[in-house]
Amino acid sequence: MKNTDISSIGEFGLIDMIKNQFADSKDNKNIVAGIGDDSFCFKSGKNNICITKDMLVEDVHFKKDWTTPQGIGRKSIEVNVSDIAAMGNVKPEYAFIGLGLPPKTSEIFIKNLYKGFKKACDKYEMVIAGGNTVKADKITISITIVGIGKEKVIKRNGAGIGDLIGVTDTFGNAGAGLALLYKYGTKHKYNKYEHFLISKQNNPKARLKEAQKISKHLTSLTDVSDGLY
Repeated sequence: MKNTDISSIGEFGLIDMIKNQFADSKDNKNIVAGIGDDSFCFKSGKNNICITKDMLVEDVHFKKDWTTPQGIGRKSIEVNVSDIAAMGNVKPEYAFIGLGLPPKTSEIFIKNLYKGFKKACDKYEMVIAGGNTVKADKITISITIVGIGKEKVIKRNGAGIGDLIGVTDTFGNAGAGLALLYKYGTKHKYNKYEHFLISKQNNPKARLKEAQKISKHLTSLTDVSDGLY
C-alpha cells in the first residue's frame, strides 16, 4: 500500500477514507445523515438530533490582527450554526467549546473571545453547555453544536436532474475578503466594497432562518463554504 500525505488526497478524499473505514455505521437504522454531510443526524423518538463540529486555527482561518477577539468568537459559532442550518428545519440548542491556547494568551483576549461566543449563542437562543481547554502552539477553537428538529432532515445528496439550484447569498464574497487581507493586511486603505468583502470573511452570518423557512421545498441542501460544485 502506497503511503501518501493528506495534501495529495485533499479534504474530501480524507473524509471518504474515514467514511470507508467506518462503513458499518450505514447499518444503523437510527442514522439519518452520516459521515460526510454538514452534520451528523440520528433519530431519537420523534426528533432528529443533529450534531456538527468545526474548527478554526490561528493563521489558517483567522489572524488576531484581522479582527477582534469578540469577532473571532462570533465567527466560530456562526460557521457551526451554518452546518446545522444546512440540515433544514433544525434548531441549534447546545454548544460545546474546545480551546487550544498558547501559554502567553492574555486573560483579556480570552474574556473577549467568550463575549463573542456568548453573543452569537444568545442570538440563536443557544446554551453554552461545556467544553475543554488545552495548551497549544496556536489558538485553536473547536466548536460542537447539538441541534434538534422534528421535520425531515435535508441531506446534501438529494438533488436530481431538472431540480432548480438556488442560493441565499453571493458566492465568493468571503473568499475575496480573505484574499484582500492576505495581500494588503489591515493597514491598507480599503474602499467601501472591499470593506464589505472583508466583513463577509470576518463576520459571516449563518442562514438559519432562511433554511428553516424553505426546507420543506428542498431536495438537497449544503452551506456555501463548500462551494457550488
